[in-house]
Amino acid sequence: MNKKRNIYIEILCGIILILLLGNAYMRNVYDTKKTVTKKMKAYLREKYKEDFEIYALRPVNGGYSAYIIPSNDVNTPKGDDDFYEATVAMRTKPIYFLGQHMFNLHKDLIDTQWRVEVKEKFNSLIGKEIEKLFGKNYLTALEMKLTRDLLKKEKFSHTMTEEDIQKILTRNEIEISGGIYIFGRVESEADREYYRKQIYEFIQYLKAENMFDYAYIGIAIVDERFLAKDFSKEEFLELYSQDTSKTKEEYRKKRKELIKKYNDSYEKTSEEYKQQKLANIKKSDLFGERPIGIDKYTGRNMVLGSGIKGEKYIKSRNIKDDLIKLKRLPKNYNGVETIEDVYFDEEKW
Repeated sequence: MNKKRNIYIEILCGIILILLLGNAYMRNVYDTKKTVTKKMKAYLREKYKEDFEIYALRPVNGGYSAYIIPSNDVNTPKGDDDFYEATVAMRTKPIYFLGQHMFNLHKDLIDTQWRVEVKEKFNSLIGKEIEKLFGKNYLTALEMKLTRDLLKKEKFSHTMTEEDIQKILTRNEIEISGGIYIFGRVESEADREYYRKQIYEFIQYLKAENMFDYAYIGIAIVDERFLAKDFSKEEFLELYSQDTSKTKEEYRKKRKELIKKYNDSYEKTSEEYKQQKLANIKKSDLFGERPIGIDKYTGRNMVLGSGIKGEKYIKSRNIKDDLIKLKRLPKNYNGVETIEDVYFDEEKW
């Protein structure tokens, strides 16, 4: 009798074990996306003290990866801007039973949102100097190259301040690239020389903060009337489509006549509107292979362009001759020592 009871108990235990394993299998294999998404959201919420949206979740070698956006940024310009792109990943350890993959043991999670927040603070740090020199109407899309060796040496975190970043820059030679758009007006030689002087002062700031040697930054002076409330992109796009047969002089004359229409509108446009219009421009449109990405209307209203190129950056890539051929560098370039060394590789005023 006892033998029968023991057999029944063993059978019952076997059934319970099968049910438990089956439940785990159903929950962790067939419902993996829901489980992983929930864990990712909880991890991000705990770390950043805000909610995140998870999208494009996909299996990768050793776990899962997904793109992330802070929930508050979903319906804002940031939510559709690759400049703020971040990811989260979860490493997993598969658990097997009788040779079958039953479920995953979720291990540690890592993310790159901290990089976005460090980048924003870095741009804010640089932006303060840009505002001093050029005024409030500007855009920055700058990147620090955070190498593996640098990350081992310095502790980067979303909790660090602008002052922390500044100290790290002082200690290390870090490659800096990207684009800066300054919204202003160039209508005379005096205006051009004013911006040459301001760019020179900006370079002196970069040198003082140990940010110049490995810098490759494009600075574009863009016509400020682009920010006027009733600015018509369509008018200018039509002009651009018709200028193929015109000389540069004819085109610029026509453009000057057209942009003058917005003098009064620009003066009447509030600073709040101008800042909102700037906030709606994708920073990823300003950042690319060439330091300044040119879109169809903002770039066409660029009146001056200057590429800041540190000597060590040029030497490390052996590109001096190429830049000279492309007219992105003067033949006698030996760094920026005087105001006259500031070189405009684009002039459209």
